[in-house]
Amino acid sequence: EKNWGTSFPENYIWLHAVDPTNAEVNLLFSQAEIKWMGGAFLRHLGYLNFENECIDLRQLENPIVSNSFVNPEKQLIHISSKFIELEISIALGEQVLFKGPEDGALQRDIIHYTDAIIEVKLNRHSVTRLFRLIGNFENVQITNEKKHR
Repeated sequence: EKNWGTSFPENYIWLHAVDPTNAEVNLLFSQAEIKWMGGAFLRHLGYLNFENECIDLRQLENPIVSNSFVNPEKQLIHISSKFIELEISIALGEQVLFKGPEDGALQRDIIHYTDAIIEVKLNRHSVTRLFRLIGNFENVQITNEKKHR
């Protein structure tokens, strides 16, 4: 980034994963809090590819996206719309600390989880599919305490 992090979202989730036995099965999911014109809103993007199909998560009608920590080692992301339900369970892997840009310097702590085990449960047209993937995950949340250092 040329502006050293001044436009990068403070709060975001980033996940990308692949089936280690079949690279054509893969998942990308990102959700960020976007600040715009004095307000803020959540937006997501992503896809799930499998068996020559691509489910584009941006195309879902009126989706509901929620995420929660089940415990310190596991996070759950749930995406539902009229015709699809996607549950992404993330067993957090090894924690690595990265430094990202903030206020013109590399001082922002970003916790990145490598080799996370991701289980994806897709329910569509009354058919349930299960996928087991391996990938990388970040969930960065800036607290009010950090904002007012």
